[in-house]
Amino acid sequence: MKKVLSVIITVTLLLFALCSCGLTVTETDNEASEAAAFSTTAGKNTEKKTEITETVSLTENSKTETTTEKSTTSKTAKATEKATEKTSKKETATEKQITCTFEISCKNILDKKENLKENKSDFLPENGMILNSVKVTVPEGSTAFDVIKKACEENTCTDNCKYCKQNGIQLDYVYTPGYDSYYIRGIHQIYEKDCGTQSGWMYSINGTFPNYGCSQYKVRDGDIIKFMYTCDLGEDLEAGC
Repeated sequence: MKKVLSVIITVTLLLFALCSCGLTVTETDNEASEAAAFSTTAGKNTEKKTEITETVSLTENSKTETTTEKSTTSKTAKATEKATEKTSKKETATEKQITCTFEISCKNILDKKENLKENKSDFLPENGMILNSVKVTVPEGSTAFDVIKKACEENTCTDNCKYCKQNGIQLDYVYTPGYDSYYIRGIHQIYEKDCGTQSGWMYSINGTFPNYGCSQYKVRDGDIIKFMYTCDLGEDLEAGC
């Protein structure tokens, strides 16, 4: 009987010891699991904080870049406006206008009609004046060539013929490199050598005939410019006409 009790007590003690060990292991495992879970959560929170910090940083950088771009754009726009204003002022300063008197005559042909080519008679005005005296306004620095171009574009002949009604007075010219100037070949369809081998167009400024091309003379305010047709290399033209 004593032996049986002793065995029972021993087994009971062993079972109690084993249960205690199991509880200890379980509690230890649970604590370790909780610690690991806490560590993982803390890590995730740290990553989220880092992402948020990076996002905020990127947003601030974006705002800074946008502000810088706006500032640069504003400065560029102001600089462009100032440059435009300066250019406009310069253009206004150089656009000073001058006015001169201008006319086109071929009166000398009237005395030598027999020499005029037959197909040109329709272009000869009855009084020999292709364009009566008119006022022409051009920018300062313009030449006599600029004046005749503008006058022919804006006017018709004295007869107001059918050839002038739509396109103004016909004007034909060519650039001559040797003289660095434009040469007037024909006006109102009347060309050089149309009234003899020594015929053609000449021009005068205030009664004087320059010895250079019309695009080399810069007109002055109040100038009197005349283009005249000669039938004899200028000998039939009067300087004061």
